[in-house]
Amino acid sequence: MKQFVLICVAALAVSACGTSRNIVENNTAEHVRVRTFQIQHTNDTVYVPQRTQNRFHEVLANEFYRNAGFSYGDGITVRYRFVSLTQGNRAMRFLAGGIGNAGQASLVIESEFLDENGTVLATIQTEGRIDSGLLGGSYNSAMERAAEEITAYARENFYARYSY
Repeated sequence: MKQFVLICVAALAVSACGTSRNIVENNTAEHVRVRTFQIQHTNDTVYVPQRTQNRFHEVLANEFYRNAGFSYGDGITVRYRFVSLTQGNRAMRFLAGGIGNAGQASLVIESEFLDENGTVLATIQTEGRIDSGLLGGSYNSAMERAAEEITAYARENFYARYSY
């Protein structure tokens, strides 16, 4: 029982209140369906610390290859870059308790989906945001939410459920 309570308290401590969404800029791929994807990071339009770049790539790859079940390959290349990054202030998120935007952290990722010839099939912008949490919420939550949205878009628009 004591361990259960400790686990619940730990889960609440790192939980966060955040949102994410995709904005589709263009989508020209109507019938492209593949089972393999590769992920590439390209030039960001804003400064992004190296550890944040590495962490997001790790989170996105985990979503694609472990959680969504995609295979690594050259079917479609997902080329992404950071176009906005505000790491916010965790202490302010904690003190504000989710009221207003105090300490809010957010990121916007632009992702292009390219076929094997390098033709852009779709471009989306994905926002991940963290507003609050018991201990201020972790910025990693915003990255995780953005990676989930990008992966969901790929699954809905390009994934071949069956081999042909």
